[in-house]
Amino acid sequence: MELQNFLSQIEKSYHAVFPESHISVKYTHGLYADIWITCRLANDISEVANRIAGNDMLSIMFQIDKTSGELPRGMNPDSELPEDLILNVEQNSYHIKPPSQYLAYGTTKLPYRKTRGNGAKLVKTLDKYFNKLRESILQDLQEDLIHPSFVDIVKRKVK
Repeated sequence: MELQNFLSQIEKSYHAVFPESHISVKYTHGLYADIWITCRLANDISEVANRIAGNDMLSIMFQIDKTSGELPRGMNPDSELPEDLILNVEQNSYHIKPPSQYLAYGTTKLPYRKTRGNGAKLVKTLDKYFNKLRESILQDLQEDLIHPSFVDIVKRKVK
């Protein structure tokens, strides 16, 4: 699978579940060559409190590299991805109501296990993950566990 095709399939997968939200999928090759995926519920900075990206409800971030180390340096959009990829979760939670009056937020963490395989397998894994994330958020909304500052955006963005 080509790099550009892989990155766009991940974006399509996320937008199929969260059509009005933002996802960033980037191949980086600074000190270490890898792919970073960051998911946001808001589509732009104006939708989050105080216009700070860190105030988004979601804290979801993945990193992709090879099982034997970093991705090849200097890949271009037409480059073929290696077959031995690994999908690591770096951040895997979203904000809910706090369990105690002394906290601002609580968190819900989704189960996730490191995945190894080719690009197609990783896209399937992310498809399942995004759908489980949606189901979990909707269940928490139904059970009145979503923090009041996020209820509005959840009702607009998660369907």
